[in-house]
Amino acid sequence: MASTDDRMPRSRVIFLDEGRATVVIHRESDEDLLRLDVPQAEEVALP
Repeated sequence: MASTDDRMPRSRVIFLDEGRATVVIHRESDEDLLRLDVPQAEEVALP
């Protein structure tokens, strides 16, 4: 069974050094997940 954990956006990874922040890893936003989501078929034909 598929997990829904991959649909939860994860926060970015940011390093702080002497008051300066650097984004190390960019992650998906809610909008990215919705845009990339594949719509599911509303009806499934049974054999």
